[in-house]
Amino acid sequence: MKSIALSDIKITKDQSTYLLIDHADSQLQSIYQHWPNPDYDFLFMSTALEQAKSVGPLLLLLEDTAYLSWISQRINKDPNINIMLIETKTERAMLLSELRRNLFVSFPGNKIGVLRYYDTTVASYLFSCPIESSQFKHIDCIYWHGNTFKNQICENKKWYKQEIGHGDLASENNTDEIYLSELQSNTLTTLLKDQFIADITQEHANKHSFNTIEKHFDAVTTQSGITKRSKMKKMINTILEGDTSSLSIDNSNITPFIVEEVNCEVTHRGHTNV
Repeated sequence: MKSIALSDIKITKDQSTYLLIDHADSQLQSIYQHWPNPDYDFLFMSTALEQAKSVGPLLLLLEDTAYLSWISQRINKDPNINIMLIETKTERAMLLSELRRNLFVSFPGNKIGVLRYYDTTVASYLFSCPIESSQFKHIDCIYWHGNTFKNQICENKKWYKQEIGHGDLASENNTDEIYLSELQSNTLTTLLKDQFIADITQEHANKHSFNTIEKHFDAVTTQSGITKRSKMKKMINTILEGDTSSLSIDNSNITPFIVEEVNCEVTHRGHTNV
């Protein structure tokens, strides 16, 4: 993936460009004020998340570059908004089906997770990895305005571009389960780690750098038997405050701490929220 400017994105007639924007209910009023007949779909419609469709993303066809000015205005108003642009040559129904199918990923033990790829922080990790051939087959290119948790500490969100190689379209089966690759799983584990460290960094009003706290995190995870986020946070805060007299460290490994957070963050529908 590479960093670009919004002005580098072109809307052309030889392909379709769609906007994927989160929190549909808070976006529609502004959309209708600018375009009387917007062509959109709720991403969560016809899925297990349908009851939450109004607070989830909507997919909107962009017909001209005027939409890019509107996108810029929305970002200026709310820099944390989740905004993506998708380029495709496939028909809309097929794209929508694929996007909905990729909302859910399978894990060992017959578990299903919700993959929030439309969250631009998640995208900054997920799309840094090669896309599996069973995943986004019908997307030519994807753009998003975001950044990793680590980079958000020291810089603003940016526009990123990732071209996506197509899988074998002839063998497509929309009933196939989606699995994350080992690299994708490891990258999302890094996301959880970075989020945890970024939260501590901000709580200390940036008195300690992300890299400093990350070093403490890595040291504790390789020497401590702690498996709960709250206890891990307490230990790191104790180190940052300079009081190490109360620390008790053994030689066990805390790697399952991150895995536990992925497997146990369950939504009311019984899905793991990734």
